[in-house]
Amino acid sequence: MIGALLLAVSTYPPLLPREVLVQVVESGVLWSLGARLGRGRAPLGPVGVVVTAAWVAVTLGLQDAQSVELGLDPIGWAPAVVLGTVVLLAARGGIARVAVVPAVVLVAASLVPLAHTPRAAASPASAVAPALGTTPVHVDLALGPGTPADRAETAVRRLAAEGGLARRTLVVVVPTGSGWVDDVALDTLAGATDGDVASVAVAYDDAPSWLSYLTARDDAVATTDALLAAVARHRPAGTRVVLYGQSLGALAGAQAWARHPERADGAFWVGPPADTPPSPGAVTLAHPTDPAAVWSPRLLVTPPERPVARPWLPVVSFVQTSVDLLGAVGAPAGSGHHYGAEQRAGWDRVLSGVTAALR
Repeated sequence: MIGALLLAVSTYPPLLPREVLVQVVESGVLWSLGARLGRGRAPLGPVGVVVTAAWVAVTLGLQDAQSVELGLDPIGWAPAVVLGTVVLLAARGGIARVAVVPAVVLVAASLVPLAHTPRAAASPASAVAPALGTTPVHVDLALGPGTPADRAETAVRRLAAEGGLARRTLVVVVPTGSGWVDDVALDTLAGATDGDVASVAVAYDDAPSWLSYLTARDDAVATTDALLAAVARHRPAGTRVVLYGQSLGALAGAQAWARHPERADGAFWVGPPADTPPSPGAVTLAHPTDPAAVWSPRLLVTPPERPVARPWLPVVSFVQTSVDLLGAVGAPAGSGHHYGAEQRAGWDRVLSGVTAALR
């Protein structure tokens, strides 16, 4: 019984459809754990097998439906569950005791993906690159020697040398842990400003973002602080300064801006982690299918503060969201932790707000 319960937990509808290996490993681990905890108790009877299989078929069928909606090929989970259940019951001699109605439920579950229509895939970066009146300026300083203040000053001087300080909009980009800056974010920013924009980013680490989240958060905030200070020293009159951060960049940007709110006129946070402090006046974009934007140990006992694509259940949602993190970045653009052309609407909002505030 405990094994069946934990198996059901493993297929509770996740935020993102799972790869076969990920789902099989999760289900196998939880089922094995439940089987050990339930050792010595009465085995699950035929009716229990059918009820559990019906749940698994329906929930995995919903994963297939979600795959179709995201423009991915469905796995075909539910028919496999139906077949596996029949084989299992036949081996246990329990088919004669299986009711007709649960069997019909299983078959119906196998048809779930067929009832959904594919949604149009999100536009790739190349499809959103606009024809611009001016060429944007971007300076990206890699990780290197020197203090955060020295490196920030170097980056801003390079920006000035390339004419970036003459642009109407100056964006301070806080990269992810590896120093990565989203090209689609820059493309959509260019479209929102007709190219009359400059952006500058200074790396603070060279590790994957999840590792930097654990070990380099102070470095991220210190580097962002220093870059904002350098921009403030060189900022021409009439230039609007906006902060942009995605993922860990949003967290570091929000913490730095909270220390010196006068150094930026607005901010745009994309996929911010759940513990990102609130930023009055900032525009936030977080997909309801993005586990990175809601994951927190608090999910064990409290629902997330941001809207998500699935109902919250204590403990269960924490387990599923933790597993969802494995496929968050590899999700199709416009879902999970993969942000695409939808960022343009966010830029339009933050820039219009900044313009109104400066009048």
